[in-house]
Amino acid sequence: MDKSRRLRERFGEGSLDGFAGSEVVEFLLSFVMPGKRASQLASTLTSGLGGLKGVIEASSEELKRAGLDDDSAAFIGLVRTAAGEYLREKVDVSEAIRSPGDVVEYLRRNNGGGSAEKFIGVYLNARNEVISVETLHEGNLSGAAIPSRTAIEPAFRCNARSVIFVHEKPLGPTPMAADLRVSRGLERAASAVDILVHDHIIIGRSTYFSAKENGWSLYPQPGLQKAAEKNRDF
Repeated sequence: MDKSRRLRERFGEGSLDGFAGSEVVEFLLSFVMPGKRASQLASTLTSGLGGLKGVIEASSEELKRAGLDDDSAAFIGLVRTAAGEYLREKVDVSEAIRSPGDVVEYLRRNNGGGSAEKFIGVYLNARNEVISVETLHEGNLSGAAIPSRTAIEPAFRCNARSVIFVHEKPLGPTPMAADLRVSRGLERAASAVDILVHDHIIIGRSTYFSAKENGWSLYPQPGLQKAAEKNRDF
């Protein structure tokens, strides 16, 4: 079995979990060129353009200088444009978030709620408008680890400036040790790449808990504290 087919089998029902950036690029290119050529160019593109993000954001001319032909460069451009249109349709970007209560109301209105426990990232632009909502983990957090990459990659994909982590917990919003552990780990990862963490909110059936309102440390890096002070809307 060639590598392109193996990548398609790994992709399965739509998950890129475990894929390196070069493998994602190779997978995309395999739709427009032979597998061996796709593998060679994927390595060249990701190393020369700064990883998956650099490849997806590169102009047509940059892609062609790196070795793609016109059709392949156009295909990468189509992927980028289609993803942008999808994100614009997925959420109403005109709605700004100003408080923890706004987050709770937004998710109850737009994210369906339900009885399943899950951990969500709400990604915002510089005006605190929602640009993406991503489920990062499903099920109980006790003993679970949410890889930093899982939480940070969506921020890069949608060019988010900040994020609010939300634990939807139908049994009640009382914070547990796992909430603090996961929250602190993701805060450290976000601060390392200058993504501002506004809050960690736990939502029960009728009430919620806001880490920010209850004094949890959300800005471990001085630079992010300054950014937070400038952004006073939240």
